[in-house]
Amino acid sequence: MNFKIRVKLYSAGVRIVVDPGAEPSVEWENQPAGARIETSDAGVRVREQKTFGTGGTPGEVVITIPVDTAQMELSVAQGDVDIAARGVDSKVKTGAGNITGTAFVDSEVKTGAGDVKIEEVEGSDVKSGTGDIHIERVMVTKKCELKTGAGSINVAAVTGAEPPKSLKVKSGTGDVRVGIVERTAAKLEVKTGLGQVKSELDEVSNVAEVTSKVFLEAKSGVGDVTIVRA
Repeated sequence: MNFKIRVKLYSAGVRIVVDPGAEPSVEWENQPAGARIETSDAGVRVREQKTFGTGGTPGEVVITIPVDTAQMELSVAQGDVDIAARGVDSKVKTGAGNITGTAFVDSEVKTGAGDVKIEEVEGSDVKSGTGDIHIERVMVTKKCELKTGAGSINVAAVTGAEPPKSLKVKSGTGDVRVGIVERTAAKLEVKTGLGQVKSELDEVSNVAEVTSKVFLEAKSGVGDVTIVRA
């Protein structure tokens, strides 16, 4: 995996599209003066000069790449980030905007204000200052943290590892719901300051049936915390 994407934007969001038959390309309607775009077989680089007082609704930069896995370093001041590729060892950040992604491995994903929706996360941290976080699947092969200051967190399915690693799921104000897949044993630390704690997990009766383990810390300052079987 050698393909690299480097993006720094102040007035636009970014969308990354995968097309195996295409050459790397960048589409940027109303591209501002001074912006730099570089494409090659090894990667894509887009950089916008910092401007002040632009206001208005953020535009969008569309990047098409020929591979489904890339190392990314994306920094957006304001605007949404939508990534169809799998990010490995990546850093993705927007100051204000939603983040949508296919998968992240060993990565950091962060929005200051916006929702985050990702299909799969492995060994990564996902954070929102204000917004909901929804993850379809978290693979805890390394420690992971999902955190929002104000918003709900929903993890549909969690699988662990052997030896077990830790998953921290925290909301300052909002509900937390985590699903643990069958045959994964979870050691729980569950807490809420103002709300209800619910767990549908039973004690493990047959250790031989356990295929993975996880340390789960799930907390909310104000909100319900619910742990279920996925």
